[in-house]
Amino acid sequence: MSPAARKAAAKKTTTRKSVRRPKKDTAKLVGRFSLDFAAVQADGRRVDLAAAAVTDLPEEDNPALLRLEALRARDAGVRDAVGAGPVGMPVDAALPNWTPLGPLAVPNGQTYGGARVLISGRVTAIAPHPVNGDRIYIGTSRGGVWRTDDGGQIWTALGDDQPSLAIGALAIGVSDPNVLYAGTGEGNVQLYSTTAALSSAPGIYLGVGVLRSSDGGTTWTNNGTALFANHSFYRIAVDRADANHAFAATSRGLCRTVDGVTWTALSGGGLPVLSPQVIACTDVLIDAGDATGNTVYAAFFGSGIYRSTNALAANPTFALLTGGLPSGSSTSRISLKQSASSPAHKYALIANNTDTFLGLYRTNSAAGTTWQLCTDDATIQLYGAFTSDVNVDPTTPDVVYVSGVELYKCVRDAVADTWGVSNIGADIHPDSHTFGCHPTLNQRIYSGNDGGFFVSSDGGATWDDTPNEGLCLMQYEAIDNHPVSDAIVQCGTQDNGTQQYRNSPVHYHSADGDGGYCVISKVNGNNVTHSYYSNSPELSAAAGEFGTYVPINSGLDGRGLFYPPAAISPTSERLAWATNVINVDDAMGAGGWPGPGVALPGIAGRVSAVSFANDALIYCATTSGQVYRLDLSGGTWTARVLHAAPLPTGQWIWDIQSLPGNDNTVVVAFSGFGLSQHVWRGTVPATGTATWTAVSGGLPDVPMYALCLATASEWFVGTDIGVFRTTNGGSSWLNYSQGLPNTAIYDLRRRAGSNLLRAATHGRGLWEIRTDMASQPLVDLFVRDHVMDPGRAPSANATAAWSDPTRQVGLNDPCFWWECADVKTDAPPSWQLQPAEVNYLSFETKLVHESPEAGNQNRVYVQVHNRGPVAASDVTVKIMTAGASAGLPDLPADFWTAWPNSPGDTNWTAVGSPQTISSLEPLRPTVLEWTWTPPVDADTHTCLLVVLDSPSDPIPPAAKVFEVAQLVTGEKRAGLKNLHVVNLLPTVFVPIPISFAATTQRRLRYLARIPSVEDPAVRLTMLFSKTLSKRVQDVRGLSSASFSAADLKRLRRRWLEDEMRPEESWEELVRTFDTTRRYRVGRTVEHVDLPLSVKAGGREQILLLAMGSGEARFVVQQLTTKGELVGGSTFIFRSSDR
Repeated sequence: MSPAARKAAAKKTTTRKSVRRPKKDTAKLVGRFSLDFAAVQADGRRVDLAAAAVTDLPEEDNPALLRLEALRARDAGVRDAVGAGPVGMPVDAALPNWTPLGPLAVPNGQTYGGARVLISGRVTAIAPHPVNGDRIYIGTSRGGVWRTDDGGQIWTALGDDQPSLAIGALAIGVSDPNVLYAGTGEGNVQLYSTTAALSSAPGIYLGVGVLRSSDGGTTWTNNGTALFANHSFYRIAVDRADANHAFAATSRGLCRTVDGVTWTALSGGGLPVLSPQVIACTDVLIDAGDATGNTVYAAFFGSGIYRSTNALAANPTFALLTGGLPSGSSTSRISLKQSASSPAHKYALIANNTDTFLGLYRTNSAAGTTWQLCTDDATIQLYGAFTSDVNVDPTTPDVVYVSGVELYKCVRDAVADTWGVSNIGADIHPDSHTFGCHPTLNQRIYSGNDGGFFVSSDGGATWDDTPNEGLCLMQYEAIDNHPVSDAIVQCGTQDNGTQQYRNSPVHYHSADGDGGYCVISKVNGNNVTHSYYSNSPELSAAAGEFGTYVPINSGLDGRGLFYPPAAISPTSERLAWATNVINVDDAMGAGGWPGPGVALPGIAGRVSAVSFANDALIYCATTSGQVYRLDLSGGTWTARVLHAAPLPTGQWIWDIQSLPGNDNTVVVAFSGFGLSQHVWRGTVPATGTATWTAVSGGLPDVPMYALCLATASEWFVGTDIGVFRTTNGGSSWLNYSQGLPNTAIYDLRRRAGSNLLRAATHGRGLWEIRTDMASQPLVDLFVRDHVMDPGRAPSANATAAWSDPTRQVGLNDPCFWWECADVKTDAPPSWQLQPAEVNYLSFETKLVHESPEAGNQNRVYVQVHNRGPVAASDVTVKIMTAGASAGLPDLPADFWTAWPNSPGDTNWTAVGSPQTISSLEPLRPTVLEWTWTPPVDADTHTCLLVVLDSPSDPIPPAAKVFEVAQLVTGEKRAGLKNLHVVNLLPTVFVPIPISFAATTQRRLRYLARIPSVEDPAVRLTMLFSKTLSKRVQDVRGLSSASFSAADLKRLRRRWLEDEMRPEESWEELVRTFDTTRRYRVGRTVEHVDLPLSVKAGGREQILLLAMGSGEARFVVQQLTTKGELVGGSTFIFRSSDR
């Protein structure tokens, strides 16, 4: 990518427009959640759970209780050490700990036709503090409860260790705002858990009780497990006068507590009986017009709205409200809200029995006896069971907000008594679930949806997406690794498209829609796939750059899951796409799929897992527990049945992998509950079925979603409650979840040759762990030597796996250790951003690195990372600068002894004063800013060295070296920015001095590697020192011509007048350089190697003379005569207005 293209792309990424995504029909939405629900069905002794989802299950068949028991068993050792209560998997310095990779932010997320937005993940409930407008609590689909104390700038997760992170309802006490109730189990998906084909009551989405906090969310207790296990919540209403009185709308019906702890289900007294038609109580409100708290309204799915005036009585009674309301049988989900300014006004948002919008109704009767239809305007669209909430402006009953497929504002014309409806959600993520209002500012409103948390300060006219920054809620479906680098991971997500981890907590939005299975070619990392749902794969040949995907579904055969599994060969671009057949294409589907897929004998259900053992051998498994082997011979694939007793039947297999080093051994992982053995190994003979052996020693009875077989004996499995590890081929497993939140692990990947295991959670983002370490540091500071560098010493050069316009890097560009990704300079004449605007998000996505200008004030930004699980304290950051040199001089003699206060020497100068970060959080980088004015006589191009240190993670004494190359490549706390942006002039030389320095220890011989320039519009010649000019006469590929007196005169004018260098520097140039000849590298060679002989502590120099209107990336390298790279400088030549 050319420099101009990089800069244009940097601007483009912030203004990306949405392609209007079609609204999913309800059947597809049902299908999406069927994938989760079917995956946790019980075994052969299960009852008809689809019909039983609204009734009590026997304890041995209750998925939520089975999951809870597995959590208790997993945590038993930790609990014994720290006492009773839920502890999850806390950080432990004696063990390897999982650390998060984000996303903390995903820019350019999708909307239904509006501008691109920052996204975070699915928000299901909002509870603003009733007094403190800056404090807001949110509940999330699988990420637990979060709190902000500053209106959404900083968020804190409040319950990663709780037994369920699936939050359906969240409420705060008005009389005591420290009291919080979080109902576990998400009501939004309740309908789909009872009606979706293959589905069952899902332990992963349904709950285990009500979490209660009395200290603002710092600590929690779980109550009501016996009542609520395997059920879900829609709303919790807390009595305004007594925070211990609360009602809950749940799939268990209407429930109540009068002491804040003990919950009971209300039945009889006029309430409907739950059934397959009346599946839940979907909303409840306590009438603010009744100070006693006895008047309660409850809405029931498929039945109607009920009212009680004695709801706190031992046996309350309810009456069905019918006046003006549709019949219960014509309805499904109903949501309720009362006007704060006029309590007589209450609203009901009603979905019809086909799960779409029926109408918005209101009553202005204190008793709610008569209701009127406000609007049934077709502008409002609902997935009735999934997206349904209604709220009222706190200052007037005539402004109502409806959360549906998008967000709608209904305004009553009081004179005409008519309602106008407008869509105010086009510029935020679709699929709205919940809504909130600021306690005192009625125009400040909040929307929670599949993309996160959005704020409007003008009643929905405009929206702020920045509160999504810091919320790590992404629900991953599947991930895949790059073939040669750990810096990039392709990630499919629920309703947030396909994303990429790109070596930063700021993830990249690669494609729209849902994101299912995705693959990266293992022979060409530029080729990646994305899929929406069903048979909709797409291929990008540009490493997943947004807008580069093209459909590759032509010729696909069969019907599969909502997210059909896919797999890629380890040695070619052969892609397998699984439905109820196996489609195989040798070019990743690029030319269309070659005819019918490979039929699987006797298949029942759909293929749920597929993988390659080698290029000619595929294994796959189904939702019914069947296992197949596909062999390629003579150009034809043949499928063979492998399943046989004692392998369980009728159960969903989520993953299948062949044993490393033995393609004839296969391992499968079963989902669901009720199995005594979830992981099985099959030995595959030449013919016939496999011999199956259970290899589940010590594993809990919970769904198993992902396998990662690192070696023949070391395996990992991702489950509904974390990760487990075996080092003996499955004979015994141990918990390997230290530091992980209590949410499901949907995928596990470890790249061949790497020791980093990545875990994709379904609600708390992406995590990693070093599998080669018995323990890991609690603080792990680093800067990245280039965009591909993970910040783990020693660093290595690499090839860019994506384009990064902000760092002047294009796809497939070579990346060198002197191109520190965490140092950027903003140069005059106009600032790109103000310092207050530069945080890690804008640093990664908006701030474009420029070269500093001598004689003018520049701004230098340094981004500092902490990969450890706990915060770092007192992180000192120092910057030094030197003239641009391929090989740099040694650091000042007092650099370490005077740390951090060395002023420098003749070669190195300190940039400003050292700065200290008092506390550096895990995952969330801090960006520091220095103002810096290089002297007017300074080198035109300078390099910047950053070094950081902290008592929390100190630089080891052995790493405190003076040779810059050794320091930067060997120490993760040091980085060098020796990348320079050069603005070319069409007819005037731009002089660029480059030095090649030797260490202070001894005289050395080097090679200066000078590349050719591909762009003919860039004219690049060189002046050599008088000594070097005599040595290069026989260098192949190097040509020379005379440098005329007129050329020298033009160079002098540029040097002294345009660049305002002192006269003595010109005199030094004439003394040093051969000004009679200029040299050029011919385009017939890639580079030339110039022989250098540099005395100890000395330097050799070249003067580049650049002009033209083209663009080029130009890297000068300094090598030893053995070819070892010891330094270099990178130049970006461009035509620019800066």
